[in-house]
Amino acid sequence: MRGLLMLVAAVLAPLSAHAADWTKRSDDLTQQASVLIQKEAYVDAVAALEAAIVANPKNGRAFQALGRAYFGLGRYVQAQKYFLISLEIDPTAAGALAYLGEIDIYNEEIDAAADKLGVLSRVCGAECAEYKKLSAAISEARSQEGETR
Repeated sequence: MRGLLMLVAAVLAPLSAHAADWTKRSDDLTQQASVLIQKEAYVDAVAALEAAIVANPKNGRAFQALGRAYFGLGRYVQAQKYFLISLEIDPTAAGALAYLGEIDIYNEEIDAAADKLGVLSRVCGAECAEYKKLSAAISEARSQEGETR
């Protein structure tokens, strides 16, 4: 039995090291994609992020960034999908919550956006950038809503 355990350990050790390599590769691709998103090179960012997710399907930051890239492309249904996956991996992903709130506003679901603002309040507080941005967007949407009545 001990021989079997040693054999299993010998087989799994390289796989563990290999997994660390893939995790680093995923993190590096996610970082590169974040720079591309800042430059509004969304299509290139999508390609890098898809590769990052293949390398590490548990990389919540990659899913959040992929949602951001699709948001930048105006593809809100796809963006929403990836923001939700990001939140499944990390329920405290403030960026994903904020962008989901913005999608709610786009869909004229202001109350749903306000619900996300409440979650953001608990996740990062009223002083975090994501909270402030979504709060301002909700205020603007509500004022426009009042103008159309």
